Amino acid sequence: GAWALSIVCTLANLQCHAQAPGPLSPRSDAHTWPADDIAEETPDLLLAGRRAAKFIACSVCEERVNSLVEAFRKNAEQLSALGEDVEEMLPEKIGGARQICKMGDLAQLMRAQRLEVIGHADGSASLRKQRNLPVYVEKINSSSFHYKSYAVQRACAAVFREGLDDIAGGVAA
Repeated sequence: GAWALSIVCTLANLQCHAQAPGPLSPRSDAHTWPADDIAEETPDLLLAGRRAAKFIACSVCEERVNSLVEAFRKNAEQLSALGEDVEEMLPEKIGGARQICKMGDLAQLMRAQRLEVIGHADGSASLRKQRNLPVYVEKINSSSFHYKSYAVQRACAAVFREGLDDIAGGVAA
């Protein structure tokens, strides 16, 4: 069930924990994250989004996989009924990382779950459930750039680009 997919997602993404930058040393100054505004894209905002993405990748993967369990299963059943190799064909059938990580769908998911990217003083980041509806943009562009939306999309793309075959294998099992 969803538990097995969560395990597959976690196993497929052990590398994201290994590659995430470590927290700042206790002696260094506290990390300052940018304001949670929609603004013109800058190198600092891109850097903040990339940094946050490395910390939230596994959480984004779990949220996205759990939201897609039924679609994964339905496509797997259709492929199986046609006599296709489910594990091999499922990634193509569901559209790959680009389709799974459309910003509009991710924004809707993050708002529905009330999950916000939170930057911590030690330089790390996490997804945290909020009381208020978090802000996410439907489409990322350079004139209306939101680093937290960028972080979610970048995390999703990295995870599904690298781990989609493993996740499809977990669904097919």
